[in-house]
Amino acid sequence: MASSTLVETGEPTREVRWIRLAADILLAGLCGLPSLIMLLFVRPHQRGYFCNDATLSYPYVDGSIPTQMMAIIGFAVAIAVITYCEIMRVVFWESPNRPSPLPYRKVTYHIGQRNIHRVFVRLYKFIGYFTLGAAFSMMFVDVTKYTAGRLRPHFY
Repeated sequence: MASSTLVETGEPTREVRWIRLAADILLAGLCGLPSLIMLLFVRPHQRGYFCNDATLSYPYVDGSIPTQMMAIIGFAVAIAVITYCEIMRVVFWESPNRPSPLPYRKVTYHIGQRNIHRVFVRLYKFIGYFTLGAAFSMMFVDVTKYTAGRLRPHFY
């Protein structure tokens, strides 16, 4: 994500490259693409039912939480926790008043001539990891659901 250099002050700086940002966003989008394609264009496999299947005797229960609301709340809570932790880390643990021999506390990030606070770089990094993991999980779950074709008890 960054290339290291030393400026006149002797402090290390790292340049954030636009091409890397664009590649990260493109890859995250490509991970979610199979789920979107299956949702819009693929019909799930239906394998039928058997009369002695015990799962057919379960009563129909309507979904208590819509999928969209669950996804929004799940992402909002996770992103809020990540944001809170990273801000607390920068403010308290990596404060300039606290003595530390760790060199990464002195690193500054920039895009072109504009400096970027390191909390934004960390948020981009960790929220990106979270989003990529969520996209892969969603992709595998959707592929499994569409190929298994297990009927729910309310199909008839």
